[in-house]
Order: sequence, then C-alpha cells, then structure tokens
Amino acid sequence: MKSYYKHLTSIEAPDKPIWQTRKPVYRASAIFPVMENEIFSSKVVFMGYWILKRDIKEIALLYTLRNQHGEIVNRSSMTIDKPKAYSIKISDLTKEKNFVGSIELEIFSTQNLVFPYPGFVLSYYNKNFTTAVHTTGRIYNDIEDLKENNETNVAESGFDIYPNSEIEPFFTFTNGPFEEKNTEIKYILINHENKASTGSFRLETLRPYETTFVFLKKFMDLKFLGDQPGVIKISHNFRGFFPRFVAGNFQNDFPVASITHTYYDTSASCSNADYWRKIDQNFHDSSVYIPLFINDDFYTDVVFYPIYSPSEFQIDLQFFDGSGNILKEILNFTRINSKKTTLQKLNFKEIAEEINGAVGVNIIQNATEGNLYPARIKMGLNVGQTNKPVKIPCNICFNAQVGNPEVAKKTRSFKWAPLLNGGNSVIVITNSAPMKNYYRSATVKLKFFREKDDNQIEKTIEIQTFGQARIEVDKSPDLILFFENTTGWIVAESENPYIFLWYFDISKSGAIAGDHCF
Repeated sequence: MKSYYKHLTSIEAPDKPIWQTRKPVYRASAIFPVMENEIFSSKVVFMGYWILKRDIKEIALLYTLRNQHGEIVNRSSMTIDKPKAYSIKISDLTKEKNFVGSIELEIFSTQNLVFPYPGFVLSYYNKNFTTAVHTTGRIYNDIEDLKENNETNVAESGFDIYPNSEIEPFFTFTNGPFEEKNTEIKYILINHENKASTGSFRLETLRPYETTFVFLKKFMDLKFLGDQPGVIKISHNFRGFFPRFVAGNFQNDFPVASITHTYYDTSASCSNADYWRKIDQNFHDSSVYIPLFINDDFYTDVVFYPIYSPSEFQIDLQFFDGSGNILKEILNFTRINSKKTTLQKLNFKEIAEEINGAVGVNIIQNATEGNLYPARIKMGLNVGQTNKPVKIPCNICFNAQVGNPEVAKKTRSFKWAPLLNGGNSVIVITNSAPMKNYYRSATVKLKFFREKDDNQIEKTIEIQTFGQARIEVDKSPDLILFFENTTGWIVAESENPYIFLWYFDISKSGAIAGDHCF
C-alpha cells in the first residue's frame, strides 16, 4: 500500500516542486476478470476523456484477451482520437460458450498521462441486470511502480458478503506476470455483532496472468454471519500486480451479480502518514454528500467497515432537498471507534423516515477530542429495492472528502461517468464541500457522448449549495433518441471545484448498478 501522503504527491499539479522529480507516466493500464456464458456477459466501457481533460490528441489502446490459464486468445489495438463512447464486448473477442479469463487494456501516449490507472468500467450483465465497477487491478509499469505501491503490505477488505443460501459471495483477480506457488490466503470474517472468525486456505499454483474466482463458501462457513451481511479481510502476499480485487455477490435463484472493488485494511496502520493532519479549522476533518433513494420500495444504506486506522470520530448528519435547503440536522448521530472492531450500518430509510423531501445527506466526520482522524475512510453506499426478485443492492466503495483547503483553490471540476443504459440510467450531480460554512452555487456544463459517432448533446445547469441534479435517461426523450440503447458518457465541467457525480442503472428486476464518477 502506498501511504495517503505519497498518493497526494503523485497527483500534485505541475507547478508543484514534486513535479520536477516525479517520473512521467506514458503507459496506463487495467486488467479485469471477465466471463462469457449462457447466463452472464462481460464488457468494458470507456470514453476518450484524455482528449478533453489533458488535450492529448491521440491515444493508442492495446487490449489483450487471455483465457483462465493466462494464455492469449485475442489481441487487438485501436487509436482513440475522438472523445466519444467506446465499448469492448467479450463476446466479440471469443466464440467459446463458457469462457473465463481476463482482458488487459493498455493505454500508450507520447504525453504524460499523469495517472497509471485509466478510466475504464467493467460491466457484467444479462437481460435482467447490469452491474459495474471502475478500474481495479493493473499490471505495474516497472519496478519503481511496484516498489512505490508496496511500501506496506495490508489486507484487502471493504465489501459486503451475504450469508443467504441463494447468494454466492466471491472475490476475483488476475495474477501478474510471475508464477505464484501455493499461495496462502488468511482471512478474518466479521459479522454484524462485530464478532470475528479467522482462518486460512491455499490457492494452487497460479500461472502468469491466470484468472481466479474465489467463492467464499468453498473455504469457510458463512453461517457465522447469522442473518445479516458481514465483511471479510483478505491477507495475501501477491506482488506482481496491484492487488485491488473485483468482489461482490452472485444470486443463484435469479441469476444476477453485484460487483464492487476491495480496499485497503488500514486498521493496523498508525504511523503519522496514516492520519489526516488538519490544516485549516474552517474545514471538517471530512464530509461526503450522498444521494438518497428512499421513496417507495427503494432503500439507501451506508456501511462503515472495520478497516480504519485506530481513532474515534463523530458523525453528524445534514439532510437536504434537491434545491439545497436543509431539512434537518442531527449532531453527534453516532461515533465510530476504529480502535475496536466496528462494522456499522446507517439505514437512511429509517433515519429519514419523517424527513419529507430528503434526497441527499451530508455525512460530516470529525475526530473526537484527543484522537487523530484517519487519512483513509472508505465506506459502502448500498442502494437497493425490496419486493423484487433481486435481493442484493449495489455496493459502491467510496471515499470521504478530507478537509483539504488546497482543493478550494482549484479553478475547475472535470468529472465523467458512464450511462450504462441496461435499465434506467440515472446520473446524480452534487455540489458539496467539507467546509464548515460552505456556500457556493455551481454552473455546470454537461456534455453527453455516444458510441455511434462523435456527436454530442450539451446542456447547462445550475446547482445550489448542497443541492443536486438528477438526470434519468428514461425520462429524457432526447437522450433516449441519442443513445439508441447503447452505452454513453456524461462529462460535467464547472468553475466550482466541488462538483461530484454518482451513476446508477436501475433494472425492473430490482437490480441496481452503481458507482462514483471519475
């Protein structure tokens, strides 16, 4: 794991001193486990954002399909010179009827890409559902890249696992270029009562670029979780690839899946670099504004996982309507004591039951007296539906926004997100900041891109402080005609640096795909 402050230095602006010694990035890559069979299909969607964001006129993309054993099945390349939407379907690359393997996507440029991880989205889907997650694992660029990302070895965690008999929790990854022999996986299973069960298992020899789906029930008894979701911590010694796993749950009685990605378990990380050093008292330690889906049979939960550096912090809640009017504030709603094993869920269907018109909540976090605030706070945003065939919600892994006054000095927001258009695609655009007295509206210029060509639709909207805008494709005749049932992308630009996007895809079956923007 790279420390949080090392991460910040790796994304410094060009006018900062670190830029003089930082190695430029000319290759960015992602590698995803994929499958293609009678039940599930896979694809990768992306757009030519480099052209818009960094004014890079032309990008080369090399994509390689490998089978489960790591053998190359198909390799193709393309030039990206338009800021349009693209998709690569696995069914177009192999005719095997029961395929499991990986797709590696490598971006090459003669100009500095800045980030070694590009903005790709993996989607599993069938006629009843769509689920998606952004770039997870990748193969390191060089030994310097490898060493920087392996400063410390920590477990992966931060996703929900369900004990139901019809649900199959899993994590999956594609090995790097080195053979791994008899790899031991140690785990800690934590239930909703914060009781822990430990164990281990071994994976047989993993060939270079071999893809593995690890189904948890094969290696452990999930009855320990009782009747509610729990969480698992996965310790490993993989070194040849960035070990961010695709993870989630399959539902067997109504074949769908919900995927997300794992995240660092920093519960044993307590160096100075593992805590956020508050710079300005006008800022909270962190806050995050999330959209609420709580009308009718929808529900929204936020999960705090037991993966934070030892601390104690207070949670305050502020509920808003779509125009940014505050409806209710709940101070000291709860506290998270990460010095203990704490798995805690906020059920906003219940919390906001008597708050009419609430469509968003600002979750404010501040360390209690005598405590430091962890630099990394990852949570899970779960949006689901009841009384539907699908029993599992989306599980978005997202980060709290630390109170960094440097962000307020930025002069631009550039965010982009996909419209999967499997069901009803919904984009939520928000305007919030971790300032204690934030007040700033945002003029947001929107551009929509499609796969067919490089035509685009442009719109301009105004979002008030702590307000939000929701764009539903099914309720937008112009977007329905424009996308023609294919995937698309939205780009949001503003002079306000605190614009953020969430995207969802809601199927009639009750399946919901969701993630945060790039």
